[in-house]
Amino acid sequence: MIGRFIGNYRVTRKIGEGGMGAVYEARHRTIRQRVAIKVLHAHYASERETRDRFCIEARAMSALSHPGVVNVFDYGQTDDGVAYIIMEYLEGESLHQRLRRVVGKLPVYSALHIGRQIATALVAAHCQGIVHRDLKPGNIFIVTEPEATCGERIKLLDFGLAKLMEGSALKDEVPEFQTCAGMVIGTPSYMSPEQALGLTCVDSKADVYSLGLLMYLMIAGRQAFTNGTDIEILKMQVQSKARPLREIGAAVPEEVEALVQVMLLKDPKLRPSMSQVKSRLDELLNQTEDEPTTLIDERRSASLCAIDGQCNEIAEARRKITKTPPGSPRPARHPAPWFFFPSRLSPTLVTARIRPRWRILGVATALVLVILSLVLGVMGGEPIHQFLTRSTG
Repeated sequence: MIGRFIGNYRVTRKIGEGGMGAVYEARHRTIRQRVAIKVLHAHYASERETRDRFCIEARAMSALSHPGVVNVFDYGQTDDGVAYIIMEYLEGESLHQRLRRVVGKLPVYSALHIGRQIATALVAAHCQGIVHRDLKPGNIFIVTEPEATCGERIKLLDFGLAKLMEGSALKDEVPEFQTCAGMVIGTPSYMSPEQALGLTCVDSKADVYSLGLLMYLMIAGRQAFTNGTDIEILKMQVQSKARPLREIGAAVPEEVEALVQVMLLKDPKLRPSMSQVKSRLDELLNQTEDEPTTLIDERRSASLCAIDGQCNEIAEARRKITKTPPGSPRPARHPAPWFFFPSRLSPTLVTARIRPRWRILGVATALVLVILSLVLGVMGGEPIHQFLTRSTG
């Protein structure tokens, strides 16, 4: 696939791969625009069900045209039958990668902010009669956008399991496809009870439940239902109640906990609509006292980590020189002088430039002491004024 042209775009590298397809980076042959191209694996090309879902995904994302949904530029098949979707190229990280990077959970404000953006995009989808049905951290992408709150915006990915509701304008534009009763579709850890049961009456309230599970994960740093096989987790989604956030030690306002709990109700009729969730998240964001986490804060943290890494390298080099075994007690440390704080020079260069000065000063001091000892030795302990008088006389 690398080096091949799909339309006017030349494939340059593979970005990632899943069970049904792969995503590649490509550039336009003339204007050099960078895009992402999602293609189906060749052995799925003859399966009508997979091709139909791929078509629904492309048409659903294209119809939404929302800043919270990845943009689609083209859809089609190559001469040899490879189905593809050409999308905007995104730079950033998935929510899954973000949670791994911060080791688990996010500040409450950040979780509410991301949840609100997801809800906003889903409101637009539900208004078009589109239910995502596969919300999970890997399908939420976070990109840099200076004009957005906190300097970031989320993008919903992968509408491959999307369902078109009755009345949707897209139903007449895409192949007819019906989910059979008993067919379980989605990711067990983020699946609604009605999906877990394989019901055909899945609607927008399924996305509300899944978003509640995502909110739980972001705030608590753990999934609501864990420690089991996929079948056991599906059973918990249907029968078990998620423990309240504050009960498991999450530092979260009572109002936030209450919203997540109502989103995770087993009966879809008792859950709020996605527009109600969005409105409530707006209210909670205005009440939350936490300061928003900006990209500047993250870059500052990254810089400090880099400086720490350089300092560790210096310490390791000194340990090798002095042959100090790992784990040995460190000598007492004195407050660092101003020139050891971050500057345009790396710590290595700073210490390299400072060392010669201390060496010269040490040599000069030693010379002075030697001269003084010689003089005192010649005097033999005689007072200096008597020594000088006797010497001149």
